Amino acid sequence: DFVTFMTRNEFLSNLPVVAQYRSTGLFNPSSIFYPTQRELDQLISEAFNSQNMPAYLGRVQGLPSNNPLSSTNSISPNFDLLHQDLLRCVAF
Repeated sequence: DFVTFMTRNEFLSNLPVVAQYRSTGLFNPSSIFYPTQRELDQLISEAFNSQNMPAYLGRVQGLPSNNPLSSTNSISPNFDLLHQDLLRCVAF
């Protein structure tokens, strides 16, 4: 399981929306599988690669119309794995 919190956001009229998230993975203590940080970083990078972004954008656009992110027309992921900020998405 993953617990995700929004750590930063900027919603300014006529400017891109910036949302920054931090996720923490929780693993069963009795599990024999514990992924390394490198493996997790690779999985996250693959999840947000250019081939998967159209599906992700479709999910964001499918949010209820009262959600400000539902009018998103592009997403630009920016990974800052070295500084504890897992994913920063800029939505236009």
